[in-house]
Amino acid sequence: MLGRTLTKGLYGPVFGKTVKHQFLVTTEGVVESLDGGITWSRPIPPPAELGGLAGLTWLEYDPQHDVLYLMKMTSDLFRLNRGG
Repeated sequence: MLGRTLTKGLYGPVFGKTVKHQFLVTTEGVVESLDGGITWSRPIPPPAELGGLAGLTWLEYDPQHDVLYLMKMTSDLFRLNRGG
């Protein structure tokens, strides 16, 4: 986790497995916090096929399978690779 200040949030927070586990869509990608937003991970970049991120981007988290899904209005639904 990084001590990042986030100023370009587009959507969120989406809560994870606990209240302190959160995700945000930012202009750089999807970031994750395990400490209630005090620190944030490096951004997970969106798939190139999504064509960037905008205000009408949605994120959903499946805590049972620990999977993130991302889409924009009129786009396909994408499963994000969290690298771990």
